[in-house]
Formats: sequence, C-alpha cells, structure tokens
Amino acid sequence: MTSPDSLNISDLVHRDKVHRSIYTDPQIFELEMKHIFGRAWVFVGHESQVTSAGDYVTGYVGDQPIVMSRHTDGRVYVIYNSCGHRGAIVCNEETGSSKLFRCCYHGWTFKTNGDLNAVTMPRGYDDTTDLSDPALGMGRLPRVESYRRFVFASLAARGPDLATHLGPARDSIDEVVDRAPDGEVDLSAGVHKYVFRGNWKFQLENSVDMYHVPF
Repeated sequence: MTSPDSLNISDLVHRDKVHRSIYTDPQIFELEMKHIFGRAWVFVGHESQVTSAGDYVTGYVGDQPIVMSRHTDGRVYVIYNSCGHRGAIVCNEETGSSKLFRCCYHGWTFKTNGDLNAVTMPRGYDDTTDLSDPALGMGRLPRVESYRRFVFASLAARGPDLATHLGPARDSIDEVVDRAPDGEVDLSAGVHKYVFRGNWKFQLENSVDMYHVPF
C-alpha cells in the first residue's frame, strides 16, 4: 500500500473538474486530517455555551475528540477528550456542567482545565511514577484563540495567528455580531445537529453552493 504522502493530488484536481477519489479515497481523507484539520484553526464553539465554571461542550477537531470548558479561573480551555491513563473518552455527553471530569474506565479525575486531579488506588504506583507529570492530564490543544467570542483551536503548535487565518472572514463574523442588539450573540440555547454519512467535502459544498438555494 502506498503512503498517503506519496499521492500526487494535483493529478486529481483540475480547473473544471475533480476526480471522484477526492471524495472516496481513505488515503486522501487521511492526508486531509493531517494537513488541513491537523494544522488549521477550527471553530470549536462559542463562549456563551460555557458561561459558568464547570460548563463544557464536546466536539472534534478533525478526528480528535475535544472538550471546550470554562475553568474556575474564568478562562475557556480546549482540551483533548482523552484520559491520560489509558486514553479513554472522559466526557461522554455533548454538553454539561461538572466540578471535575471523571473517566468511567478507571475513575481518574481531572480539573476542568485538563490537569490531573486525582488517581484511583495511588498506592499501586511506585516511586518512579510522577503523578504530577502534566502528560498524565487530559492535555490541552497547542493553540486556542477567540474572535468576538467565537472560539477556535488548532492541533498545530505553530502557524499563522487566528486573525491572519480568518482574513476577510472576520467581516462576516463582525456583520453577524454587530447586528445583535447588545453587540453579542448567544448560542446557549443549543444548536441544530444532523448526521451526514459521507465525505466532509460533500456536506461543505452543499452549504456554499448557491445554485439550489432559490428552489
């Protein structure tokens, strides 16, 4: 099997058409997870969804499960939804509020900023295990920024800042927010979700294709 990085994507994309494998090839999907979702800024939520300490919402950045939470210091954190012990999913609900995050696998608990809080049966670990090691926490995404309270995160430690990444798209966000009577939008009422069984680009095209909108 060839490596995904050895694929020549330029042979599949032309000015007037693209090859169907762009939507079906799992190797291309793997490249997209690595080079697009693994590097770019991705919208993960709005600050109004986590107004109080302990509030959280779960989601994904690419194929990585994440949690956006409000910690006791008032800050919004975006952390991996993964236990530092065995890697199990910690927060199983889409949204909620909790003083601590508890993994249902072995009961490890974590603070709402992702730091390890306590382990079960600590006597089972010898002196060579440093339970204060940050790596045992849920782990924070390398970069998190917000624009007009819209929160974005990136899996990459380096890259353009959020303002540069958004570019002219900031005007669209400004237009939405500035139309609000108080200059703020509120997403705390929840969001509409649906399941799309297909490649992410098919779904995206249906949100930007203006051809069918009038009908």
